[in-house]
Amino acid sequence: MVRTLFERELRSRFFPAKRGRKLFFSLFSTLFFTALFVSLIVFVDLRISTQLQSYSGFNRSFYDFVLFIVLLLGIVFALPTMHSSFFPDEKERIILGSRPVSIRDIVLTKSAIAFVKNSLFLLVTYLPLSCVYGALGKESFLFYFLVVLFLPLFSLLLTGIGLLFLVPYHEVFLFLKSYPLLSFLLTICCSFLLAYLYSLFLGLFVDLIQNSSLDMLFTTERMESMKRISHFLYPTSFLSLTFTRESGVSFLFFFLFLLFFWGTGYPLLTLALKRDYKKGKRRERNRSYFALPVHLRSPEKALLRKELSLVLSRSDGFFSFVSLVAVEPFLIYLVVSSINVIFQSGNLTFIRTLFPNILLLIDVLLILLFLSIINATSSLSLKKEGNNILTMKTLPVSPKRQLLSKMAVPLSFSLFSYLVSLVVLLSTKEISLLSFFLLIAVGFLFLLSLSLSTLHLDLRKSKGDFYSLIVDFLLPLFFVLLSFVLTLLPGLKDKPEWTFYGFLILFLLLLSGILLFLFLRKADRLFLKYEGGRKE
Repeated sequence: MVRTLFERELRSRFFPAKRGRKLFFSLFSTLFFTALFVSLIVFVDLRISTQLQSYSGFNRSFYDFVLFIVLLLGIVFALPTMHSSFFPDEKERIILGSRPVSIRDIVLTKSAIAFVKNSLFLLVTYLPLSCVYGALGKESFLFYFLVVLFLPLFSLLLTGIGLLFLVPYHEVFLFLKSYPLLSFLLTICCSFLLAYLYSLFLGLFVDLIQNSSLDMLFTTERMESMKRISHFLYPTSFLSLTFTRESGVSFLFFFLFLLFFWGTGYPLLTLALKRDYKKGKRRERNRSYFALPVHLRSPEKALLRKELSLVLSRSDGFFSFVSLVAVEPFLIYLVVSSINVIFQSGNLTFIRTLFPNILLLIDVLLILLFLSIINATSSLSLKKEGNNILTMKTLPVSPKRQLLSKMAVPLSFSLFSYLVSLVVLLSTKEISLLSFFLLIAVGFLFLLSLSLSTLHLDLRKSKGDFYSLIVDFLLPLFFVLLSFVLTLLPGLKDKPEWTFYGFLILFLLLLSGILLFLFLRKADRLFLKYEGGRKE
């Protein structure tokens, strides 16, 4: 039975129901971003480790910190994924509960799936970072052999920690689900915390690029303090001692930690799942976060209130979209200010000598890419309407008016956050006053184009495939680069800022005009044929 359940879980979680081109692009994008992530962490780790070689005996202490950070990130990665597996939706719980399947089989099967996922996570974090340490420290072949040999044991440790903390994580999850306002405030706080941590990492990266040195960060006093702390980073400090000193005692302590987490986590989770499966049908919890009453004063107002209620009453829109909109000004300021520092001083100033307008190009491109990310997380998708699509088709309101109201709400949220971002950039003198006013027009036209194109793709059931990737990310890249190239033409170099923004606004006007024409011409017919949101 365990084998059957394992094969079922493996197919559903690792082999998506995609075929042909969709499967190819899904695998390609996964491999590409994985390779990009590995390259980035290896680059940062290599530069920091090289910088720390001047401090005697600190390389192994830094390796302790690296392994401990990997462990913490692994826990953050493992808990949500394991929670969605062990505590699935009502339908899967009823199916498994009505079959002759023991709780022990379910726990073992889902633990095996979690082990596979954790192993993949360690394969792209723990393994390359350990190889960096081994190469710089000129470790023997035995070190690399032990690193590879202990990857399954490290994955077992992560899985055991997940088993132990899964029950309290589930209780906290249910509690926050019952108090949506508290959940939202916590999500906003976490978003700003992640943005702050991102700012620290970005500052470190800027310092590396600008000065090729981290002397201001890693002083002798800090190195000694970190060296003392590294000895207490359990249980990963035992792991590093096992690799570097081939210590059998360290391996024994690491194995005891492994037995403790599994010995306590497995029975606790088994008891919790037995109780959960015996409860029968769960009482449906209220999923409305801020449900707004709809008063039919006018069709337009009613539709707008309905769309606003839809955004605020769904967890994906309420948390992913709204929280990202809230933190967007801070993120845009961090990235733009860091890029300005890199190109205005340090080793990259010569690029501005060759291309005086290069900084304007990069700033605008980054701002528009942030808007693309916001658009990708918006609650515009018609699929989220579910069976309400049938009701929408019978309303005495034209499809165009309904679709425009659906587009207006996320567009308003994004535009407001974008304006706040521009005000922050202007007040901190990261952009000029001329750029501020011209960027307002650029951002509005770009958001309008993204919203219309997303709506058009959604009506054609193309949302989520390769065409959406072109619209959201490659489109701004193409327009911005083309506008920049045109500023280099003879006769257009005198006023590059005006020329750059002029061409960009012209292109976006043409694009939004074409998309608006297609919307007005085809929206009614495509909407009446659309059935993508229905659930049988």
